[in-house]
Amino acid sequence: MEMYVARPSCRRDPPVPPPSTVDGRYIAQHLGEALTRALAEIAEVRPWDPIEYLARWLYKYRQDEAFSRKQEELLKSIRDEEARLMREEELKFKRMEELRRYQEEEAEKRRLEEEERKKREQEELLRSAKESALAQKPALPTVSEEAEETANDEDDDGEEDDDTSVKDRDRNGQTELHKLAAQQGMDFAALIQLGYSIADRDINGKTARDIAQETGQKETVAAIDKYLRKTLEDGREDVLEQLVLDGYDGLDSVEKSGLPEVTKACLDRLSGLKEAIASTMKSAASKGDQQAETEAQEAVDAQPLLARAKDGAGRSLMHLAVLARADKLVAHLASNFPDSLRARDNCNRTPLHYAWATSPDLAELLISKGASPKARDAMKKKPAFYKNNSADIKAIQASLNLSPSPLPIPEVTFGEVEPPSAESGADDTAEETQLATVIGADVPAQQKTDDTQQKQEV
Repeated sequence: MEMYVARPSCRRDPPVPPPSTVDGRYIAQHLGEALTRALAEIAEVRPWDPIEYLARWLYKYRQDEAFSRKQEELLKSIRDEEARLMREEELKFKRMEELRRYQEEEAEKRRLEEEERKKREQEELLRSAKESALAQKPALPTVSEEAEETANDEDDDGEEDDDTSVKDRDRNGQTELHKLAAQQGMDFAALIQLGYSIADRDINGKTARDIAQETGQKETVAAIDKYLRKTLEDGREDVLEQLVLDGYDGLDSVEKSGLPEVTKACLDRLSGLKEAIASTMKSAASKGDQQAETEAQEAVDAQPLLARAKDGAGRSLMHLAVLARADKLVAHLASNFPDSLRARDNCNRTPLHYAWATSPDLAELLISKGASPKARDAMKKKPAFYKNNSADIKAIQASLNLSPSPLPIPEVTFGEVEPPSAESGADDTAEETQLATVIGADVPAQQKTDDTQQKQEV
């Protein structure tokens, strides 16, 4: 019987064709590799008893094959276990991802619900605050009710203020924060979230804390002080800076002990900023002083924050420049700091409101630079209203010594005024009548009637 024996690849003998018989293929399939390797090793070793060597070699070969199969099965089981663990890990990871997404969705849902709830509460708080404010009778009306009603009829054309960020104020310049500060149970934190500031002042220069202190609302005073202290401890420099720019003076008496070093450095810087604001405001309010006007212009160019600063009455640098009729400074601020055109004082008046009362030329300049003629003050008046109703603005001018210089009155001798001669003109008659009024002499009845009518018109 012919046997098929595998030959090493290193030998160059011609290949033996595989067996063609059934027996040959069976022997080649089950014993071919084992016998080939055994006979090759016997030929190389040449043992004394090749038969026994072959028997032992085949027996050892069978043991090795069985061990190899066991190792392969063990390795396969290990790999199967690893694959199973990996699938379990992937499944666990997917479950964790699903759980995380579910938790995030639930958290987002709760956040939206909480925001919606807070929004409703704030709207309800604001609504109730407005109702409470409307229910209160104003203590210090600026004009008579009859005059105010007539003025409203003249100026009410249905146009709304185009600046929606302006805080609502009553005719005393008080915000909702001022009004609620005089009541018990005020939710101070909610009002701060609505955008109100502890630096806001009314026409009397009083903050919400001043109102609460005057009305004996100790809890409100403590809440405001706590808010300010928390702002300092948190080192919120942006909030502190805005308070100084809004004219708040409550930082001057702050106890610095226990505050972070960053906050202390910030307070020192803000102290310098406050001095710069005061100096620049003083220069801007210097009537007819070209050097002071130039100094104010240079100061605001070097420190642009000054263009946003306000004094205790809420007047900005632009307001003061308009009152002083500092044309160059007004033009410079309007061109380089356009936000100054939208500044509001404690009665929500813009610089354009002031300009129509003091100088129509400046009013036209501000409008050409972008000032809004639709802006309304706390009395719901547009700037053009003050063109013919300038008494309030001119009173502010007079309080700052910025009024136009009055005509000099000649010295006269107290006594009875002589009647005007026939050669005297109408101007002389008017002048003598004015002097007679000053010294207390009699005035013709027609002249008194005219003066009375003029006063009523004013």
